[in-house]
Amino acid sequence: MPARRFWRDYWKEKIESSKSSSLDSERYPQLHQFVSDWISKHISEKAKGKLRILEIGIGPGGLAKKIKQLFNNQIELHGVDIHIPVKHEGIIYHEVPAEKLPFNDNEFDAVYSVFTLAYTDEEKALSELRRVLKDDGRAILVVHSPSSTVKYLLEDAHQKATLGLSFRKRDVKEGKKQLKDISNIERDVDEYAYLLERITRMPSNANALKEFFESHGFSVEEIREIKAGNEPFGGQLGFGVVLKKSERKGKPIKLGKGKKYEKSHEVKPMPPDIDEGMVWSMAD
Repeated sequence: MPARRFWRDYWKEKIESSKSSSLDSERYPQLHQFVSDWISKHISEKAKGKLRILEIGIGPGGLAKKIKQLFNNQIELHGVDIHIPVKHEGIIYHEVPAEKLPFNDNEFDAVYSVFTLAYTDEEKALSELRRVLKDDGRAILVVHSPSSTVKYLLEDAHQKATLGLSFRKRDVKEGKKQLKDISNIERDVDEYAYLLERITRMPSNANALKEFFESHGFSVEEIREIKAGNEPFGGQLGFGVVLKKSERKGKPIKLGKGKKYEKSHEVKPMPPDIDEGMVWSMAD
């Protein structure tokens, strides 16, 4: 599925079902604090003038809305994404991919992005980020970790969706269900597989992250583990990274393809002699 259509459908479902991953500060206090603290630090260092700030992968804009409320007239805030499901007052939106930013060179004092890098062509996206960032600017990124709690929760959801689809395919085969009745489960299986494959592409520790970003022309000023709040899950969300432009070190490191997860078309019908109730009790 093309990335634009995936994210359009993803956010449409989350927003309509009131499950929008808006990255609100109550659920993700460390994430918000990490981004806002560095923007505040940069504003104080600049002292004069309004800062131009860019969010790459703005999505429904929960974090951007908070940043705009915090700094208001001190910043001019732009947001880019391949699909923008919600727009908030005071933010300038651009519906474009991270790999083709419609801005001049050295245009932004700060660029921030949350869990976006894994879903891009990272070499092109980082090259564009570096191009639009001022020489004394900062890039503030929150990136996925392949050992995060998010990944393990998604794996559990993928396993259960795959198991459910296997039973529903058996029902279709036996004439108890129609194909249209399983389309939502198929979508869930493919959505979880896509997210997991992208998350598992990312470097797994701080040293690997540092080497990765240095190879793309950045010096690393800070790497910090970002923790989730108590809800909806505890544990690690990912890594917070602060970057400054520098000379590239060696050949740019490319992310791998990530771990392969079963897609809906690969799921086989459950054999007729397997009891559904027993399997679900074991899965739980």
